Amino acid sequence: MTHTYLRHLPSPPLDNYIDYFYYIDGALPNPREQILPTGWLDLEVNLGDAIQVYDATGTKAVATCTQSWWVDVWNTYGTVVWPPHTQLMGIHFKPGGAYPFLNFPLSELQNQIVPAEALWGNYAAELFERLAAAPSVAERLLLFE
Repeated sequence: MTHTYLRHLPSPPLDNYIDYFYYIDGALPNPREQILPTGWLDLEVNLGDAIQVYDATGTKAVATCTQSWWVDVWNTYGTVVWPPHTQLMGIHFKPGGAYPFLNFPLSELQNQIVPAEALWGNYAAELFERLAAAPSVAERLLLFE
């Protein structure tokens, strides 16, 4: 099982809001992973197979993530089932850093996985299409930034 994990640090002024961008590709060593609650919010774009998210018991499905979504601050842990072919890009925001990009109280997203289209409309679909069409990881990271 091999996989790639890359981090890209944002340039100013984005570094005031974003901790880092990330890219994951390949079969992950732990296909079932418990995710601990944190104070971070991520925007994730899935370019691979669907990712399944379950509650803390690992039995109740919370979401099937296929394109792009916001993962907000959780007060309990969840379980992620990574597919055999994972290809995921993400933006890991600093605490409170996503507010300028969403422009509403982030507390409204607590304990939720929200499709990006629900918050950004057509822009989310356009972002997904452009990232999927980019010929290299480097170009995808530049598009994200």
